[in-house]
Amino acid sequence: MLTKAPVVDAFAALGLVLAALVLLWRAARALRRGWCRVADFLDDWNGQPARPGHKAIPSVPARISALETSVEELRNGPAPPTRRQSSR
Repeated sequence: MLTKAPVVDAFAALGLVLAALVLLWRAARALRRGWCRVADFLDDWNGQPARPGHKAIPSVPARISALETSVEELRNGPAPPTRRQSSR
């Protein structure tokens, strides 16, 4: 017994239980939000296959590979045309 009034003790205990439940609820929500962010990141990283009505979404490694290929083509592509000098 914390006080001489059992009703006050009951309300104090109820308040402590409710406070603990609120803290657990907030922690669970924070963990869920964090997990959803991780899941969204992994979905973006892995890409998604094409489905009816939607194009395929390439994965991040596939996008980087495509960018590297484009850069290599730009570096090793044909030389720019030279200007011919006219004979006057």
